[in-house]
Amino acid sequence: MFTMNFSCVNIGTRNIARFVGIYSGILGENKLLGIQMKRWCVFLIVVSSSALSVELDALEITQKILESSNPKDVAAQYFHNQELLNAIENLGSLEGSKCFLNHDSKVFDTVTCQIIPIGQKSGLVVEFYYFLDGVNWVGTNFSFVQQLPKDICINNIAVIKGIGNGLSFNKIKC
Repeated sequence: MFTMNFSCVNIGTRNIARFVGIYSGILGENKLLGIQMKRWCVFLIVVSSSALSVELDALEITQKILESSNPKDVAAQYFHNQELLNAIENLGSLEGSKCFLNHDSKVFDTVTCQIIPIGQKSGLVVEFYYFLDGVNWVGTNFSFVQQLPKDICINNIAVIKGIGNGLSFNKIKC
């Protein structure tokens, strides 16, 4: 009987690994079948890995939401809480946005954004929170962080690292 190293479990192909593991246990006495099963698992890993590489990261998801003409519909692909979706919809039409990856880890990301609703000069700061569920980013929270001055313009915008810390900026004449 042979033993397989199922590193494919770490990239979200758990069911493939279980399938290969079950059949390799049954057919493990036959080395030729064991080698074929290993090759099959490697093939599935390669196919799965290339499919995973097209997945959007948290920053790209946030930009996709904010650049959409209907942000609630796009957000609904990632956020599954109606209150959060309503809050995103209540942002209204935007003149622009600038987003920064604030916290970046293997399973949790936050994206901090300056959003400028139509008719405002500076806008406000919001954060989007994401959790990695296997291979897909799932939106878990959305919050208002900072109201920016409405009557002035800003530049040199930078994220202040840490959840809920907002942005640093310089006030300038419009």
